[in-house]
Amino acid sequence: MAAETTTQEVAIAAEPNRLQKLPAELRNRIYELALPRSEVVHAAYRSAEYVEPRVKQPALTRTCKQIRAEALPLFYGAVRVGLAT
Repeated sequence: MAAETTTQEVAIAAEPNRLQKLPAELRNRIYELALPRSEVVHAAYRSAEYVEPRVKQPALTRTCKQIRAEALPLFYGAVRVGLAT
């Protein structure tokens, strides 16, 4: 039997947290400090077939849609892709 969600629980879940209430400039600085500095991802060609590099996204980017939208560009901006033949 599924538990019912009350109106109060929905209102609490929709309320922004303290991080989201900060100005965007401060949030971006926090993301820069919290995300990995830089990561090198190696991609390779195997017999004329490109192998898609796999990048594990940080847990911070899986907390909510807003944080994901703001932090992923900073994360991918720091990722370096190396190509090998």
